[in-house]
Amino acid sequence: MKKILTVFTVLLLSCAALFAADMQFVIETGDVNSDVLGGVVPTYGVGGVKLSMSDDLAFTFTAGGGYIHRVVYTKNTAPATTYNTWVIQGRAEAEKTFGDNFSAAVGWKTRYEFANDTEAAWFGNIIYIGAEADFLEDNGQIINGFLVSGEVDYAPAFLQVTSRDAKPSFITAEINGKAGYTFYEMKAQDGVGTVLSISAKDRPFMGWTGGKNPDNSFVRKYMSLGNRIRGFADWTYDGVWMFGNCFDIEVVGPELFGFLLPRAAVFADVGYTTGNYIGQSAAVENGLLASVGGEIGVKLRSGAGLGFRLSYLLSGENLNKSGKNLVTQIYLGL
Repeated sequence: MKKILTVFTVLLLSCAALFAADMQFVIETGDVNSDVLGGVVPTYGVGGVKLSMSDDLAFTFTAGGGYIHRVVYTKNTAPATTYNTWVIQGRAEAEKTFGDNFSAAVGWKTRYEFANDTEAAWFGNIIYIGAEADFLEDNGQIINGFLVSGEVDYAPAFLQVTSRDAKPSFITAEINGKAGYTFYEMKAQDGVGTVLSISAKDRPFMGWTGGKNPDNSFVRKYMSLGNRIRGFADWTYDGVWMFGNCFDIEVVGPELFGFLLPRAAVFADVGYTTGNYIGQSAAVENGLLASVGGEIGVKLRSGAGLGFRLSYLLSGENLNKSGKNLVTQIYLGL
């Protein structure tokens, strides 16, 4: 009886704490796939809630999934392997803030990839730590300041469950920056709110991947330079080291329906990847990527958006559109 009362009390207190927490919804990631309705409709998404338990402690829980179509090249040359996979994934994180500008986090990522024509099912788990210095003010229209964040992910072999021939076991580390400056703002007639803004944005990044068989996991897309430099194909140019920078001049507004922000931007991206290809013994060749172009679409104030992109490739090749320097894409930005 005492055990039952103890368990009931713990559950009651946990529920009370959750209801007492300040809760906000978050959109974590999403993707479109060119083989589904031309890539116009998102086929993959992850979202959840962030619970602020106090001024300096918060917990985030996300879940989601969907359909992923990926084309993976060996040494960035044909023939490619195509994977059509259904995925379920989630994340749990505890975040501690220090003052107004610094925070640290620890968390757990989990992901289940269903079996497909070329691979067995895989249930993967990642432990991660992260830190951030945030001096950026960004409400979707006005952006000023900068932030720097870093994260280390560790996926030990004993947390990976799969019947695939090669079990993933890897470490990734990345540092990302973001800076912005709004140099033009058109105020509303009543002086409250912004009708139109023009801003400069800059996003430097670097990353490293080590370990065994990370190409069999979801790390390969997000640590590939082709995923970061606009105009190129995901899952390509994936050396163990990558460095790059993405620069935009963005026009935002006026707001539609009280929540939707039209946007147009011109951009210039450059990046470099080196070392061996992730999960392979071959060294990267011609790892310099560069592109310029424009985007038009809509976004929410949180940053999530959908639109059309036109890129001109200055260095490198979109392996899914071989021989083309002018590349069109549907983008989903989060």
